[in-house]
Amino acid sequence: MSLAFLVCRLRFTRTLILALGACTLGFSAPPKIKPTRDPLAILHPQIPAADRTQVMVLGTLHLAREKVASSAPLTSLLARLATWKPDLIAVEVLPGDRIHELELRGQATLMHKEVLEGFTGQQRKTGELARGQLGIDAVQAAQELLDPTKSQPPARRVLLQLASYDLMNALLGWSRLQPEGRKAIPGTLGELLDRILARPDETNLIALALACWPGPPLLGMLLYSAAITLYLAWLGWSGGASGILLWPAVLLHLVLTVLLARACVRDTGPRR
Repeated sequence: MSLAFLVCRLRFTRTLILALGACTLGFSAPPKIKPTRDPLAILHPQIPAADRTQVMVLGTLHLAREKVASSAPLTSLLARLATWKPDLIAVEVLPGDRIHELELRGQATLMHKEVLEGFTGQQRKTGELARGQLGIDAVQAAQELLDPTKSQPPARRVLLQLASYDLMNALLGWSRLQPEGRKAIPGTLGELLDRILARPDETNLIALALACWPGPPLLGMLLYSAAITLYLAWLGWSGGASGILLWPAVLLHLVLTVLLARACVRDTGPRR
């Protein structure tokens, strides 16, 4: 073996080792990066305390499934929520755009179909009736609601909200409609909305009661409960509705109305 060949082989071996070393360095673990600061800690100094958004999360039982022995605990809760004076109230329901997406996906997958059928019954039923009255689909109804150049009469706005599956805001608008405005909504749909409003569930007894009146929240809850009591009693006496739960619902709303009236008197009375 000549000296030149040996040197050449040594040079090749050294080059190969250096190349492998470079590959090893190239695939080594990346250096540890220190985590960034807490976003809240960054925002707090920039936003005054008075301008920060406050959020309250309220968890409740499904009141429609529970046998509530007394309305006193609920009245106390409503009084405390009224003193907090919320600007916005959110409830746990699927939004309209999500329901429309589930309708499209439900044609392809069983999972989406089960969610659609299990959690959107009222929204879809009232939406179908409203779209039949308006002659438009859910997307067109949502687009009209979002169009800043169009202002709808209150009754049409309720129909558009129903057609786009925004049932909660539609119920709020329906509860505020005057008798003349209600005539623009078909009787079958109006009766269905009244039955939904009469259900003693957490959405009606808490969320909607707080939102249904532009004045003091506690007064709004009182007026709302009194109106539901009178309406249900009228249905019972006139024969417009029947069932074993009708008069218990009247009694429940009557008790709640009395307790709310007492709370209003106490709230407006002299302070010590």
